[in-house]
Amino acid sequence: MVPTHLFVAYAITCSLLNGKSSFFISIHFLRHSTHFLAMPVHRTAPKDTFRVTHAITTRAISSVLFDSSKTAAATVYVPTLVSEDGKNRFPCFEVVLGRDAPLHQCTVAVADNMGVRHKYLVVTQTGEGLPRNRALQDIDFDHEWHGSLLVMKYGKNLPFVGLAGLADRNRAKVALQRFLVDSQFAPVTAEVKNELPSEIWY
Repeated sequence: MVPTHLFVAYAITCSLLNGKSSFFISIHFLRHSTHFLAMPVHRTAPKDTFRVTHAITTRAISSVLFDSSKTAAATVYVPTLVSEDGKNRFPCFEVVLGRDAPLHQCTVAVADNMGVRHKYLVVTQTGEGLPRNRALQDIDFDHEWHGSLLVMKYGKNLPFVGLAGLADRNRAKVALQRFLVDSQFAPVTAEVKNELPSEIWY
């Protein structure tokens, strides 16, 4: 069980990074909680690092974003809540993808040339009325996709780590391609999250 203060800190951190000024934050979107809670947060050096109680900080983790408003993929740094021992990490996807559309997550495994499997997390916007994603032009995919997508990497011993080099970025694109292919027949509706895969291991 993840400590409650991590969930609270996650909500506060994501809200701060999204521009909220209030310290009374709804965390109904976090599992096991539907309450309003408050906790003091203090800005500390270096820039863009926040420290909450229990020595919890945020770390920027390099990932690749396929923004529907752009024409190409780009490297982004996802603010991620990290516990004091480093074992618990909670990326603030909303900072990158926004809060206007529901988000769906899918874990995808990709093997390298040596047969070693690497795991990636694909996070996509869902729902009706999202713009066509033009940043997917270098992904081998025959159908249109609507909404932005984010790809992060799981570490071997840590929940999330940054993408390291071109090979990692290429595997991230393969992971995204597999997700898109497996999702191409899902209806673009408000309930699309129920139709999308949550794990792809082939």
